[in-house]
Amino acid sequence: MTPENRPDQSLVAGIDLGGTQIKMGLVDQEGHVIVNGRFDTAREAGPEGFIQKAVDKLQRMTEKLGLQVDALEGIGIGIPGPVDFDSGIVDSCMNLPGWNGFPLKTALESRLGLSVAVDNDANNITLGEWLYGAAKGAHSAVCVTLGTGVGAGLILNGTLYRGSSGAAGEFGHTPIAFTGPKTASGVAGNLEAFIGNSRIVARAKDKVRKKGLSVTLQRLTAGNLDNLTPEHLSEAAALGDPLALEVWAEIGFFLGVGLAGLINLLNPDCIVLAGGVAGASKFFLPETKRTIDKRAMGVAAECAKIVMGKLKGQAGVVGSAALWRLHGDGSKGE
Repeated sequence: MTPENRPDQSLVAGIDLGGTQIKMGLVDQEGHVIVNGRFDTAREAGPEGFIQKAVDKLQRMTEKLGLQVDALEGIGIGIPGPVDFDSGIVDSCMNLPGWNGFPLKTALESRLGLSVAVDNDANNITLGEWLYGAAKGAHSAVCVTLGTGVGAGLILNGTLYRGSSGAAGEFGHTPIAFTGPKTASGVAGNLEAFIGNSRIVARAKDKVRKKGLSVTLQRLTAGNLDNLTPEHLSEAAALGDPLALEVWAEIGFFLGVGLAGLINLLNPDCIVLAGGVAGASKFFLPETKRTIDKRAMGVAAECAKIVMGKLKGQAGVVGSAALWRLHGDGSKGE
């Protein structure tokens, strides 16, 4: 996009920090991504390496619009872990070594001279869907992110709820069983250990070892079970593969158990499903809804409409920009 046809609106940089990839975008007041970019997460470089790459990328993106970085209103960032929102200090990032305790807000503000807001990535995605997407106008909503990890953001009575220490919304660490596989935290029986990306694949591999590799999965994985991904299972399910359909039904059941407890506890207007795994919803959602109907209180279950996120692959970027819009300049709030 050239400067001549750039929307005449203030732009905020949204940054979504992931375990393997970092997405960035310049976002206008309507939640539209005007220009975007991405780069691999150099885990070994730590937070200082991230800052250098982020600054370089921001310079290139603003240059495309004929701007300098200091023309931006501010920067919002999503972190895959708990954050002290007021200070912008990263509490912990299990998938990113070297980040625990890092003062990201202060470090980036000092480097760029711009206002920075930092929060948990699921909180940001929730804000994005609430301001611009599937949860727009909801009084109370939950946005569940399904991917490598399982998180959630909570809008309660029109306000994002972070909890007393900023760690609210760790839906994936909700225990749904007394025993079972362990999450990255080392705790057994938590929801993420049943429906996180790695466990979806592990569940499928266990079934293949017992029943054999189907013709469909044989073709999709080039005959190598080590290549198996959730995307392969979605493709196989779309082709009617019984094993893949069985895996997704089981994932739907476990998710339904977790959501039933959440519905009974919070009584939200709607539940938004976001993240990569949500793309397979047509294969697991029917079982999720059946499980909720059986396990959630009737009046609460009837109120909680389950919808798919509208922001898709831009959810983290748009949500991070939404975070700054609401908080970054110190004058706005939900």
